[in-house]
Amino acid sequence: MTETDDHGFAVLIYSDVCCIHAGDVSVLKLDSAGNLMNMFGENAFPPGSANSMIEKDGDIIYFELLDSADFNTRIIRLDPSCNLVWKTTMSEGYPRYASISDCQTGGFYLAGATGGSSNYQTVLTKFDDNGDSLYSYYYSSSAHNLVPLYVSELSGGRIAITGEETTPVVGNGNPRRAFFIIADSSGIILSSSPSIVKSEDAFFGFPNPVHDVLKINGLKKAAAVSIYTMTGRLVRNDLIVDGMLNFSNLEAGVYYIKFKEGEIPCQIKVLKN
Repeated sequence: MTETDDHGFAVLIYSDVCCIHAGDVSVLKLDSAGNLMNMFGENAFPPGSANSMIEKDGDIIYFELLDSADFNTRIIRLDPSCNLVWKTTMSEGYPRYASISDCQTGGFYLAGATGGSSNYQTVLTKFDDNGDSLYSYYYSSSAHNLVPLYVSELSGGRIAITGEETTPVVGNGNPRRAFFIIADSSGIILSSSPSIVKSEDAFFGFPNPVHDVLKINGLKKAAAVSIYTMTGRLVRNDLIVDGMLNFSNLEAGVYYIKFKEGEIPCQIKVLKN
């Protein structure tokens, strides 16, 4: 549940019985007295389970884990009347997200986990206001699984992530303890629990806007990429070598660069001038 600008509330529910939209997620918009004003729900496939939500500029942004083998994430934005503004589904290979937070300078953050049962990493992903991922930052530990539970923005644009770290012990289950990470607005660690020993580089392109050559920060080896327009039209397939990508022959406009770092799908939004 979150408070709205009109002093009412928005409630995110998962209905597994025939009450609203069985087996799916619904948003209820209530006034300050608890009276139902508007609602949103859909019988989308696959159905999902509710996670968390925020209010942003009067709109509601929430996400759900889809009931599929890979627990893909669907993010939905609604206007103040609970009409759909946009909906996006993160493809196979993206993290299993657990928490959402507003970003006061624009966009929002999702925090989640990725990796196998014995080497979970915490992932912080920044999205723009249209639901496009801008970069992801990865945090790990030398001996523990890191499973985030909450993310929130602090004063000065800092980001706080809290969760559980577990150490698999044969014959003793999975002992748990809390961890925290305080990062700057680019995901770089400012302070953390002692066990946090590594943070991998975020993937982002610079300069942005770009005129000739774009440098992909955080890419450790050559990678096949696809460049798309805002409408989803494929412009070309290319190869990033030494983290460099030639933009000189592209027309001015907004482009999306999609590639993989290992098994992790990545997307960068770039403005060509």
